[in-house]
Amino acid sequence: MASADVNTKPKRKFAFITGNDNYSHECNKLRQSVNNANDLSNLLKTLNFDVSSIINGNRERLSQAFKMLSGYMRDGDLIFLYFSGQSYQVNGIDHFIPTDDAQLNSESDVTNNALSIQDIVNLLSETGKHYAIIVILDCSKIYRLGDARQSKEALKSRGIRKINLPGETIIQFACDFDQTSNDIISNERNTLYTKALLQHTTREFVHVNDIFKSIENDVYQQSNRQQRPVSVNRLSEGLQVFLNYGIQVPKLRIEEFISQTPLSHEEKAYFSECKEYYNLTKQPLVSISDEVLSSDSSCLQTTLKLAIDVDCHQLELEVFFNQFCKKIGLPRDYLTLKRVQKGSAILEAEIADKSEPKSFKAKIKVICRSFTEKLRQELAKIKIFFLYMGSVESLGKVQKFRSEIKLNPKYNRIYVKGHNYWEGPTPDHLDRGGNPYFCPVGWKRWSFYVTKNFYERFKGWSICYHGTKFSYGLAILLSGLKPAKNAEHGQGIYTTSSINYACHPRYAEVKLIESSTNSTFFKNGKYVQFVLECRVHPDNIIIKERETLDASKTIIDKNISNDVIEWLINNQGKDIVDFNDPNASIVCTGIMVRVTDNHPGLLSQSQWWHHAHLCDRSYCCLLDIDTKTLKRLNESGSQCNIIYD
Repeated sequence: MASADVNTKPKRKFAFITGNDNYSHECNKLRQSVNNANDLSNLLKTLNFDVSSIINGNRERLSQAFKMLSGYMRDGDLIFLYFSGQSYQVNGIDHFIPTDDAQLNSESDVTNNALSIQDIVNLLSETGKHYAIIVILDCSKIYRLGDARQSKEALKSRGIRKINLPGETIIQFACDFDQTSNDIISNERNTLYTKALLQHTTREFVHVNDIFKSIENDVYQQSNRQQRPVSVNRLSEGLQVFLNYGIQVPKLRIEEFISQTPLSHEEKAYFSECKEYYNLTKQPLVSISDEVLSSDSSCLQTTLKLAIDVDCHQLELEVFFNQFCKKIGLPRDYLTLKRVQKGSAILEAEIADKSEPKSFKAKIKVICRSFTEKLRQELAKIKIFFLYMGSVESLGKVQKFRSEIKLNPKYNRIYVKGHNYWEGPTPDHLDRGGNPYFCPVGWKRWSFYVTKNFYERFKGWSICYHGTKFSYGLAILLSGLKPAKNAEHGQGIYTTSSINYACHPRYAEVKLIESSTNSTFFKNGKYVQFVLECRVHPDNIIIKERETLDASKTIIDKNISNDVIEWLINNQGKDIVDFNDPNASIVCTGIMVRVTDNHPGLLSQSQWWHHAHLCDRSYCCLLDIDTKTLKRLNESGSQCNIIYD
C-alpha cells in the first residue's frame, strides 16, 4: 500500500461512466451494464468524484460528452473512465458500441460508427493536463455483426486485446486478451468484474494498481479461473493515484472534540475496573449491547465507545482511527467522532453506513462476532482497554449498576473446617427456592455488595455456579454472561448446583501463576481457578439434566446426582444476559477462588476428572498442563494442597 502524501494528489476528480444494455438486436442485448453504471456512479460520488453518466447512450451523445470533458480539463485533474456494455475489435483496436447499432453489419461500419477507445484516451491526454487517467472496460461479451446475429455456431473469441497508452494512464479490461465471459452465467445485479470493483474502490489510500490486482485475483477465483482481468500501466513510479481521496477525513484536532463534561463517578469507577482487566489480561474488555446483536431490532447506526490508555492530549486521532478501522475491518467513512473525554482518552463516535443503511445491521454483526482473543490482543497494541458498541443509555445502566457492586468483606467466606463448613444441606433454614445449598469445600468467596436488604431481594433464589476462563471472570461481571454455544439441553445459560462440576477445566480454566505480581496477590499459590457464584430464581430454571462430560462411570459430587447436575437457565431470548438488568434471570453475587500449590487435578475432589472427558485441545479443556504429564503426576501420588491465606 502506498502512503498518502497530501502534497501529491489531483486537484479535481472527474468520472465519466457509461452503461449500455439496450442494443438493437436481441442477441447483443445485456442486462447488467446499466446496473453497473448506476451503482458505480453512486459510489464514486461518495468519494468526492464529479460524476457524469450516460445510460444507453447513442454515438452522438457519447461523442459530444467526451469532447466536452476534454475541453473542461485543467492541470492536475484525475480522470476516471468506465465503459460497461458491448465492444468490438477492428485490427486490434477496441471500439465501444453505442446503442444505435442497428446498421453495424461489418468491421468498416464499426470503425465509422462506434467509439474507438484509443481515440478517446488520446483526446483526453493530448492536452497533457491530466494528473492521471484511469480507464476500465467491462466489455467482455461477444458482439455479433451482420449474418453472425442469426448464426448459432460458436464464434471466434473477440475479447479485449490491446491499446497504446499515453503517459500517466492505466487501464483494466474485465477479461484477458482474446478472452470473453460468455460462458459465465450470473443472475446477480452486477457483472462479476464490477461487483469486485465496487467492493475494492473504497479502500483507503490504496494505489489504483493495487486495487486492480485485488480485483484481478477476486474475479479469477470467483469465476473458477474462466475470467482473468488484465491491466496495462503507464503511471510513473511513485505517482500516488488513489480512488478514495474524497473520504479522507479532515485532520482531526483533539481540541475540537474535548468535552467539558467530566466523567461521572460511575464512569470513573467502571473505566478503572476495565483498566485493571486490561492490565491483568493484556487485552481490552469488549462489550456489545443486546440491541446490536439481537436479530429482532432494526439498527441503522450505533454508538462506539473506546477507552484508550493514553492521555487525550497525546493521542493522534487520525493515526489512531486509521489503525483501529483497519484492525476490525470497519470502513473509515463509517466512523464519525462525537466527543473526547479527558484523562485516559475516552472516545465516543457514531458508526453508520450512509450509502447502504439497510445492510448496516448485518455488517456490524459480522464485525462484532470477529472479536476473537487474537483481535483483542491486536487492539491492546494500540492501547485500547475498553470497547463498547450499543446505545449510550445501555452503557449508562451497566456503569451505574457496576458502581453499586462492591466487594463486601462482611460476607467473604473460606469454606474449610475451622472456618465455614457443614455437612449436607446448609442448616441455616434460609429460603433458597427448594434447592439445597452444599458447602463449597476448598474455595474462598469474594462477596459482592449487590443490593441493600440482600435476603429480602433474593429470598427464594437458588445458589448455582458458572465456571469461567481466567480472563473472562471480570469480563462477565462487566459486560454480561452469554448463553452457551454448545447447547446440549437447549438454548440458555448453563450453570450447576455443584461447584465441583463447575470447576472442571472445560468450564473453569486452570491458570498457572507466573508473574511476581500474581504470586504476591495469590500468596504461595501456583495454580488458580475462578468460578462465579450466582443466584437464580427457580422459575428461570428451565430444566435440570445429566452431566455432559462423559462421567457416567464416576461420581462427580457426592451430594448431587450426575443426572440432575446441569441447570439450564432461561436467557429470556437475549444474546447477552447482563447483571445490570433488574429483570435479569441470573445475578452474580461473588467470585469463588481456589488457589493450590500444585495442579488442582491432583486433589482428591478432582479425581473424577480422570474418569471423564479431559483433553489437550485448548478450545475445550484449559488445563495449563498436558494430560499425559497430569496423569503421570496423579498416578505417582503427587500431592496438591489448597492455599487459604
